[in-house]
Amino acid sequence: IEKVMNIEYPSSAVWTGTRGLVFGGSRNDGSSMVPTDIIDYKTVSSTGAMSDFGDLTVTGANYYVCRLSNGTRGVVTGGYDSIGGNAMFNNLQYVTVGSTGNTTDAGDLTQAKSDGVTASNGTNGYYFAGNILASWAELQEIDYWAIATSNNASDFGDLSTSAIDQQGGAINDATYALRYKGITSSSTWGNKYIDYITMASTSNTSDFGDMTVTGAQGLGGCEDTTRGVNWSGRYDGSNDTNVIDYVTTATTGDATDFGDVTYSGNIGDGAGNQASGANAVSNLTKGEVYGGYSQGGPYHANIDYITIQTTGNATSAGDDLTAENNQLGALSGT
Repeated sequence: IEKVMNIEYPSSAVWTGTRGLVFGGSRNDGSSMVPTDIIDYKTVSSTGAMSDFGDLTVTGANYYVCRLSNGTRGVVTGGYDSIGGNAMFNNLQYVTVGSTGNTTDAGDLTQAKSDGVTASNGTNGYYFAGNILASWAELQEIDYWAIATSNNASDFGDLSTSAIDQQGGAINDATYALRYKGITSSSTWGNKYIDYITMASTSNTSDFGDMTVTGAQGLGGCEDTTRGVNWSGRYDGSNDTNVIDYVTTATTGDATDFGDVTYSGNIGDGAGNQASGANAVSNLTKGEVYGGYSQGGPYHANIDYITIQTTGNATSAGDDLTAENNQLGALSGT
């Protein structure tokens, strides 16, 4: 049945699921923001609060982590530690999404890095660009690995748009993976462009189109099987954007305005934002985004949500994270 009461119900996609998990980040301990190794979770379809899942086991790999899922296994990758020695990490850590517990080591990325974005077709995981600790050099490499194994990542190809970090996010369907926005050495502060790969074939990226506004450091992307949604971001050094926009993942072209995020308490256009591009999850019908940070405003414990196939402004579920959190990674599975 393709439509019931004029509502489209997407088919199953193994890279998403019914449970949303939040990994690490920078949390408010009551007096300051500190890195955390905590993993929390909730049911995506509910508007309830988060519960404790377990902990990250790689000491220090907390900030700017990336994440992805094959529905059953959730993987968190890379990361940055500004407290315990100013280090970056190459670890692939995983959990079984349907249970609770700490992460287990699953191999390594091709090098230690952070501030990338990730996508999954349910078979392989893909890590796009980011930066390395040496001079904070921007990267254009793409890593990939088989999610269900404990093997190291291999080289997939490069971004055709040049080296980039502080990306807005990534989205995918079963065939294509898209990454968008970010900062390059040639951009004054962020860009609009979207590039993509066909996940079944190793190659460099191709041009997909443009987002509706320039920027970087977004809250990330989520998707169903046909539509990918980008949440918010930052369009210069001191201003955020509240824009949510979307693309049809199987068809190249520019993004279309979807609506706005709920938070508007900062200078600029008003929105939460963070620098890993990894705060959003989906159960194929509902999209959620967790926490973030606003320029000139606070860190957030808020959860916003949308119905992916229905455009409009996001709705707030309230401050249902266990603490104000920024620079976290989030994924969904079952």
